[in-house]
Amino acid sequence: MARIYLTGRMSIEGPKGTVDEVELPGVQGRVALAALVMARGPISRDGLAEAIWESHELPAGWEKALGPIVSKLRTTLSRAGIDGRAALVSGTGAFEFRRHGEIEVDVEQCTTAVDAAEGALRRADIATAWANAAVGTAIARRPFLAGVYGDWVVGQRQELEDLHYRALEVLVDVWVERDDLGQAVGVAEALTSVDRLRERGYRRLIEVHGAANDTAAAQRAFLRCREALAELGVEPSERTAAALVAAGGRV
Repeated sequence: MARIYLTGRMSIEGPKGTVDEVELPGVQGRVALAALVMARGPISRDGLAEAIWESHELPAGWEKALGPIVSKLRTTLSRAGIDGRAALVSGTGAFEFRRHGEIEVDVEQCTTAVDAAEGALRRADIATAWANAAVGTAIARRPFLAGVYGDWVVGQRQELEDLHYRALEVLVDVWVERDDLGQAVGVAEALTSVDRLRERGYRRLIEVHGAANDTAAAQRAFLRCREALAELGVEPSERTAAALVAAGGRV
């Protein structure tokens, strides 16, 4: 059994112990490990290089630089007790991270948990929805490759943010179902913090304030929504306006 943590402080836990991110071959090694693990299959040499350096900034001789990075990753995996040569293989024009035995990856665990939370909520299994949404939130709120801003990294960070948002939406509904509107308000506020330009979070906040008979707070949430969306040159949708009216407010 081994675990690879790509969020927060990157690390590899294996039968021989834990390898911390400072023992990985620099930023390039961290990005390469994440890209190889998350590919779930072969990744072309070009694709791996673009994740590491960005396609418009590939250095001269990048083809020769990939080999040493992957070689150092093999050594790092082996220090944790994962057979590096068996795990990281190279073929014609591609590399692949192969999983021999059980290897858990936190980002994959997050995806599975959020999917399970949404499914449980649809079945009205509130306890299971809460448990899985809590796991998803705990993972998704951790930074992904903090301080790195390549196109591939930013794209993966956005996907993790979307998972965080989905997990929080489940938690809002969980607390509403449990009739704990104070907790629901707190989670709905978190939605507006995760993505301040996504209207849906403000609408959930308005709805929860309405359920709590707090018209003034619902009105304030609507005004915050309007101010945020003004940056995009749009007004709140009719659905959001209707939520405010239902909460006793005025558009």
